[in-house]
Amino acid sequence: MVSVAAVSALATFGGSDARIKRDVRPVGMLNDGLPLYRFRYAGDPAARVGLMAQDVEQVDPGAVHNVGGIKAVDYDRVTQRAAAIRSPSPRSKSKNGRGRVR
Repeated sequence: MVSVAAVSALATFGGSDARIKRDVRPVGMLNDGLPLYRFRYAGDPAARVGLMAQDVEQVDPGAVHNVGGIKAVDYDRVTQRAAAIRSPSPRSKSKNGRGRVR
């Protein structure tokens, strides 16, 4: 059984453990390369989009918390990190991908 404190923490951080998700499909990625997935939580018919804690752990272990045995992602921390990395502009590289076009 998950405690009230654990439920509150999951609401704050976002239950992102692959073990509690079903019908998982990649749909894109953040600027830092972390994949985004479409999924349903086990027992919930609503489709959602988000990250997998196991992916986040590989690049930022401090952004993943264990809440009642479930991995949860600190979405504020992860999205701030991704926002700090700018997507490369299609015009910022030459045809060979090595440097700026001037």
